[in-house]
Amino acid sequence: MMMSLGQAVRNAIETENAAERFYAGLAKRTDDGDARRFLEDMSVQEAEHAESLERLIGKLDGDAPASADVDVSAVEAGPAWVVDASLGFADALRVAIENEDMAHQTYVQLGSSCQDPKVQSFFVEMAGAERKHAEQLADLLEATEALS
Repeated sequence: MMMSLGQAVRNAIETENAAERFYAGLAKRTDDGDARRFLEDMSVQEAEHAESLERLIGKLDGDAPASADVDVSAVEAGPAWVVDASLGFADALRVAIENEDMAHQTYVQLGSSCQDPKVQSFFVEMAGAERKHAEQLADLLEATEALS
């Protein structure tokens, strides 16, 4: 698939927006205060990522499509095992790790499907950022479980 850098950035924006909606929705469904605050913070971080990408797309020369051309619904749906409204903090971390891993895979797949080196590089950077988020969350989960 031949994807412009503008389309790549738009797809990333929609992916980040989907993650923001996922975390916000999950925060509303949990009864655990720590988990709710953590998920709300994750939602804000995803919105900030999307805003940063919006600023980037604004700098592109006329190459700013209005919508994504990929399906981001899997990101918004989150992991299939998340059905319980009473998630605790450790489970909220597990959800976030799984979601960040899914975002990482999404960006890897998008990058590998592009021929333009600039677009590939963009997606490699996005995938790396998502991988780093997952690793940081895994470290936090490990510390949280050690305290239990």
